[in-house]
Amino acid sequence: MKLRELFEAAPAKKIVVVMPGGFHPFHPGHKSLYDWAVETFGRDNVYVAATNDTKSRPFPFNVKQALAGFAGVPSNRFIEVKSPFNALSYDNIISDAANTALVFVRSEKDKASHPLPDQVRKSDGNMGYLISYQRNNNLETADTHGYLAYGPTIDFNFSGLAIRSASELRAAWPEMGDEDKLQAANLMYPGNGEEASKMLDTALGIKDAVAAEDVSPEDEDKFHTDLDDLVHKYFGSSSDEEEAMDETEQDNLSIIKSLVDPVAQQSMAASLGTVRLSKAKVRQLQDVKNAQMFDDPKAIIKAALNYGNSVEDVMANLSPELDLTKVKSDTQVATDRAANPFLQVAKDV
Repeated sequence: MKLRELFEAAPAKKIVVVMPGGFHPFHPGHKSLYDWAVETFGRDNVYVAATNDTKSRPFPFNVKQALAGFAGVPSNRFIEVKSPFNALSYDNIISDAANTALVFVRSEKDKASHPLPDQVRKSDGNMGYLISYQRNNNLETADTHGYLAYGPTIDFNFSGLAIRSASELRAAWPEMGDEDKLQAANLMYPGNGEEASKMLDTALGIKDAVAAEDVSPEDEDKFHTDLDDLVHKYFGSSSDEEEAMDETEQDNLSIIKSLVDPVAQQSMAASLGTVRLSKAKVRQLQDVKNAQMFDDPKAIIKAALNYGNSVEDVMANLSPELDLTKVKSDTQVATDRAANPFLQVAKDV
């Protein structure tokens, strides 16, 4: 008997399943996880959730929703939220939290990424809001706990490249020829390849080449700005440029430097080994890009540093809108978590 049949047999006990993510862009790996969630929990119970945040990523919500629709996710099941892992974001689909179970679905490859389940609150010694989902669970309701379920995803191959993530897709796309792009888009978004290919080109800033004399001063300035940003991302800032940073950037840099813990870095490297550490570092930087969505951004940043990411890498991936001087103190975070079970608990690393 499938889980959805159990819930049909007990209509008073409902379930809402949410697959949150960045989806920059939505690709076959995401679709395979969505299909697993539908098979496991029932199509009518499953939603996909994303933000409209384009500060650090290129895809606005409407493009994410359209590409997911091309892949086979109904548009009314792809919803916009501000904080994907905060249960309060889903009040509109959880009409009765005292009678509804909430399950977040993530990929198995994200098991080491925040938020983590089964974290004990330091403030009171009780279990945090998120706990691990087990197939035979007698599920608690959303006003008590939410669940994290991890499902399988597929790697997909096109243009001779094995793609495992949206970041790898974004890196590969500009290097592909037009025919390869169209073929790949048709594989990812059957029947909508041409339109999807254009949307990907637009979102990733890929345009047809133009003659030098047709380039406007504005476009030339933008080119140099983008190039400068790229150089800074990979090579950092010079001492003169650091002096020219605005006050928020300087404050953020100082706080991030204060979070570096060489002992924790050495311990993490020794426990994980080179290969696992390398993969974990990438995942942690993805968390940094979304740090502003969590109640304790500094814990996200500290974890990324402990996994061996440099201060420069963290700064490059931090949202420019995040001011670390204005985030809550550790004491306030602990107080809020104790008072509100919906707030997530980040694992101390």
